[in-house]
Amino acid sequence: MALTVTGFSATTFDYKAFQDTAVVNTMVGNVTGSSGYLYEIEVENGGNSVIYAKIYLRASVTTADDPDIKLEIPANGGSGTVTEKLCIPGGLSFTELSYFVTTTSATSNSQAASGTTVKMYGVTS
Repeated sequence: MALTVTGFSATTFDYKAFQDTAVVNTMVGNVTGSSGYLYEIEVENGGNSVIYAKIYLRASVTTADDPDIKLEIPANGGSGTVTEKLCIPGGLSFTELSYFVTTTSATSNSQAASGTTVKMYGVTS
C-alpha cells in the first residue's frame, strides 16, 4: 500500500483526493479518516489478470464481507494499463471508505493479484 490523501477546498465544499499506487489484497480501511461522500473512483490494472476492486462504504468491514461496490477491471492484454472509472455526480454517502483488490469475484476470497500493479484514485468530500 502506498496511500496518499490530500485535502482541498472550494467555496462550498471541502474535498479529499486519494491515490494508492500499490493496491493489494489487504483491506485498506477508513481511507479518508472520516465520513463523507464518494464522487469518483478510478482503478488501473497494469497486469495480465482480471482484477476485482471491492469497495466498502460502512464501518468495521473485513475481506469476508460483501462489498458495497465491486468493479471488474479487465487484464491489460500484455501492455499498458486498463482503467475503469466510476463517477457519481451527486456523491454516494459513506461512513468509512475502505477497499482491496483480488483476482476472483467471490466475496470472501482475497486472492492476491500476483505480479500485477494496481492503482486507485478517488475524490470524496
